[in-house]
Amino acid sequence: MHKPTIVAPGGSYEKAMVASHYGAEEVYVGVPFTSLRMRQNKIYNFDSLKKTVDDLHKN
Repeated sequence: MHKPTIVAPGGSYEKAMVASHYGAEEVYVGVPFTSLRMRQNKIYNFDSLKKTVDDLHKN
């Protein structure tokens, strides 16, 4: 039987960390400058995206 994967939005560093803390196995975010939700996305540049990804991998 296939086990479902928990996937959660992470439009900001804080949201991504909360999703991970509460059991999300995958977190998705829009890449800066190409996201259709740019106004709602709080990850503004590739440096903040890298920090978010690095910290998620530590958890």
